[in-house]
Amino acid sequence: MRLLVIGDVHGNIIALEKVLQAFQNEVDAIVSHGDVVNYGPWSNECVALLKEVDCQNLMGNHEEAYLQGAYNGKSDLVKAFFAVTYKDFIYLDEIRNYREYFEIGEFLIRHTINDSYYYPDSDLTDVVLTKNTIIGHSHYAFHRTLSNGKTLTNTGSVGQNRKNLSKIECIILEVEKKQIIPKTLIYDPIPIINEMRVKKFPEICIQYYQSKLR
Repeated sequence: MRLLVIGDVHGNIIALEKVLQAFQNEVDAIVSHGDVVNYGPWSNECVALLKEVDCQNLMGNHEEAYLQGAYNGKSDLVKAFFAVTYKDFIYLDEIRNYREYFEIGEFLIRHTINDSYYYPDSDLTDVVLTKNTIIGHSHYAFHRTLSNGKTLTNTGSVGQNRKNLSKIECIILEVEKKQIIPKTLIYDPIPIINEMRVKKFPEICIQYYQSKLR
């Protein structure tokens, strides 16, 4: 069985449509590991599209914030994004049904583990895995093997690459072969920034996206 595993779409319908167009017909099923919403200007559209393609949707921290009705973190930047994206969101009932994790074969897929951000150079000494685990959350792609032989894979981000906004990252998982195939696409992110201006996003949000253009 082949799975397309995506995540951290963050309201970017342009990137989401591109990744589905590229890989949907190559796989048997799709799993999104969370954070479909917030940041980008199309949270409603992204949730609706993933429902339409019958994706297995998992809960991310931004879905949790939407369900709570507030972002409780300390980042002024995220607070600014949340204020503009949450007020028009209409799919609370849909995201309430997102699952915590998805298991298949020897693999576990979830938004993150230990409520933590993991990066390519993170210390994994104290990380304990009982299955090969696939996560997102940090928006940085990597694939690492722990001392017990289990693997920790971060798919990277579909909609908000932290180094280069024009890059889409995801994986295809070959379940029986236990093979993870990284996938990368390039797209034009300028229409996202244009739409943010149309929807009157705060300037701090627009400048943040502009800082990720390469």
